[in-house]
Amino acid sequence: MSTETSIPEVSQTERHGYLFGHPIAHSMSPLLHKTVYDNLGLNWAQYPLESRDMSLFLQLIKHPQFYGMRNTSSNHSSKHD
Repeated sequence: MSTETSIPEVSQTERHGYLFGHPIAHSMSPLLHKTVYDNLGLNWAQYPLESRDMSLFLQLIKHPQFYGMRNTSSNHSSKHD
């Protein structure tokens, strides 16, 4: 199993942000943001970045078209009280 993080290609958008964390597959945030941006006529995107590598994230946010991030993680437990 690969542990390498896939870095999104951001050159096709005017502004971009990230959904950062692990795991993120459950998140509806990128779809929600895409819907809002499309309806506003913005060429913006929120890219999922499934990673725990904070140094990578700190490098990516230096991009001049970066606008922000959302962090998510799973905090669910299978134990029921």
